[in-house]
This record gives sequence, C-alpha cells and structure tokens, in this order.
Amino acid sequence: MKLVYIIATAALALASTAANAGIAFFGGSPGNFTYAVATFAPINGSATSVLLKPTKPTRYAITYSAECGATNSSGVAGNFNGWNTVLVYVDGAVVSPLSTSAAFCSVSSSNPSIYEWVRGSVTVGVVLSAGTHTVQVQGSPQSGTTTGWLGDSALVIQN
Repeated sequence: MKLVYIIATAALALASTAANAGIAFFGGSPGNFTYAVATFAPINGSATSVLLKPTKPTRYAITYSAECGATNSSGVAGNFNGWNTVLVYVDGAVVSPLSTSAAFCSVSSSNPSIYEWVRGSVTVGVVLSAGTHTVQVQGSPQSGTTTGWLGDSALVIQN
C-alpha cells in the first residue's frame, strides 16, 4: 500500500510541476504600427525588444499575435500578390521555422489597395542558456506588399 501511495504522490508532484509553467513576460502595444520595409515592431508599449535573463538553460514558448493587414498599391493591375511576415528574433537571429515566405497575413484577393484585417498569431520554441537574451518581433512586407500593418499586438513568453 505504501508503494502505491509513493508512486501516486510522485506522479501528482510531476503533474503539478508541468502544470505550473510560468509566464516570463507578457505585454502588448495598443494602437497601430505601419511599415514599408522590414522593421522591428513595438512589443511592449513603444519598446521594440524584451530581455530574458534565465539563470540556467530554459525552454521558452514565444507567442506573438496582432491585428494584421497588407496592401499592394504599386499600381500594377491585377497584382494580388503580397503578404506580411512576422519574424521572431532572439539575440539577433530568426527563430526557426519562421521565414520571409511564411505569411502572417496577405493582400486582399479582391482589391490589393485595401486592407482585409485578420488577427494573426505565431508561436515558436527556443532553449536559452543562462544569461541575458534579447527578443524582438519584425514585421516585413513581401512580394509586392507596399504597406504592412500590425495593430493591438500581444507578446507572451512562457517558460
């Protein structure tokens, strides 16, 4: 009977440790941010970066969400191409699997010069060593997009 109690207690302790994952950072930027070239977006008020300072190697899940729009007002008739990417950078490097070919939102399929709003979200995982690390989010217009828009964004980093 004691063995069953010990096993059950150990299982419960393990489950509660996993369930108590912490929030290392949460913040956001109300309002709208537009850009015509790849630009680091505001992610905490007007700040464009967040510092993480783990004391030992730590796994993080980084989630960024924002209202998103894209336009292609280049004047090219019938050009409905284009999208915005959102890239998460840690210490100056893009976190995989994100790339500029991954659309966060795209140009309107009916009129490329107007915004079609969506709420996009992306989550990536990283393991960071002990020390200080910088997290940034970059909006980047692609393939004919002339203006990108990110609004009312939120950034949540869990460990």
